[in-house]
Amino acid sequence: MSHQGFEDYSNYYNPGQFDQNSGYQTNLNNPYENQQQQGYSQNQYQQQPQQQQQQVQQTPTTQASFAPNPMNFIPNQQIGEMGLQMGQQFLNQHTDQLKAKAQQYIPTTRLRYLFAVDNAYVASKLKSILLPFFKSEWHTKFQNDANNPVCPRDDENAHDMYIPTMGFITYILLAGYSIGLHGEFNPEQLGEYASGATGWIVLEVLVTLMVIFLLQIQSDLGYLDIIAFAGYKFVPIILALTCGLVSNSHAVFLGALIYGSIALCTFLVRSLKVRVQSNSAAAHGQYAAGDTRKQYLTLGIAVVQPLLCYVLTRHLSPSD
Repeated sequence: MSHQGFEDYSNYYNPGQFDQNSGYQTNLNNPYENQQQQGYSQNQYQQQPQQQQQQVQQTPTTQASFAPNPMNFIPNQQIGEMGLQMGQQFLNQHTDQLKAKAQQYIPTTRLRYLFAVDNAYVASKLKSILLPFFKSEWHTKFQNDANNPVCPRDDENAHDMYIPTMGFITYILLAGYSIGLHGEFNPEQLGEYASGATGWIVLEVLVTLMVIFLLQIQSDLGYLDIIAFAGYKFVPIILALTCGLVSNSHAVFLGALIYGSIALCTFLVRSLKVRVQSNSAAAHGQYAAGDTRKQYLTLGIAVVQPLLCYVLTRHLSPSD
């Protein structure tokens, strides 16, 4: 054998391809396969830049596809407007309900009616409270029916809350002045007198409402009306305190208090007799059968006022 044959065989034989465990590997150094692998790798490297260019070219198109179109928001705007309209309707309905609930506990309309007074009304009302014996007309005026009385400034027989409120404040001021004259003034005592007067009025209102409920009296006399009539007791109290402070006499104070209490009882009986009936017929002195319970209620409210006047002034009377 010639050496040329061994040299040719050595070109195809590679000792590094032999493995002791797996024997000869099937992938010999075939020039044709090496050329195919090199060609495949070159094609792969050539395709990667082309794919990157295609991705770069496709990216703007994909971004453009997600760009907002103003026409797509038209249905959303309509839905939003519908939602706003529904929300406004919901708020309006609940606002009306809250106003109705508030009117039940804090009747602002009724309060505006009770404070609709002027100077002429105040002067005429004070005259009716202190001199009720010379007054003959007590019926109230109505607008259209018995449930709509005219405001106090147009009817001197209508009750109000201005005089009771001012009377309460004046009572506290006179109480402080009376205590100061005795040299025993203390700011805390003003709070005690104010809380004491408020407590007696609240108790009086609660007892009256309970009596109305127990006797099943049909009347439109509400708690604001009861407060108004109960607050008129401060007029004879102020009269008695003023007379006592001016004269510095316990007898004058006591006489003014007794006269004021009698006048207040007369005023309340004649006023409440009309008001408790809550109809225009009673306003003209025409009473229906079965009004005995209402008359008892009227007398009860009137008779208890002198006792409360004494309780609120027993520590303020001047000593001889």
